[in-house]
Amino acid sequence: MEPIGKRDDKIAVAVRELVAAHRKLSDVVITAALWLKTAKPGVWVLEVVSGMPADSKADEPMEFAPSKGFRFTLNLLLAREKDFRAAIRRNQHFAAMVADAAPIPPDIICARTLQVYARQHVPTSPSAAPNARCSRSSITSHHWSS
Repeated sequence: MEPIGKRDDKIAVAVRELVAAHRKLSDVVITAALWLKTAKPGVWVLEVVSGMPADSKADEPMEFAPSKGFRFTLNLLLAREKDFRAAIRRNQHFAAMVADAAPIPPDIICARTLQVYARQHVPTSPSAAPNARCSRSSITSHHWSS
């Protein structure tokens, strides 16, 4: 069995590649992406996609079996920021998952904004941070080395 750190490194690379591939799609504008680290099975990825239709079940993932392109079970959450915020307000467990997630470069500003919002809805979390919103125009080009 692989040490946990090495497995996490492989998953992190696969998650970054998956989100990068999604960002290349011409009909999709991803403003934020998070890797939700959870004890639940599979890899959980949240992508904020502008232009999506309203989704009252944004906290319920689509599950994909492992494939040649992504070797892990994938639990993918795709929705508008507004729908994720509503899910965070009604589901404290989901809020905690978002609050503790790892933002996926390069667009981490909007991801961190969603995390700040989620932390405000986790009972044990301080809520001193502002209730900011994120738009595509507020994203700057931050590239963090991994």
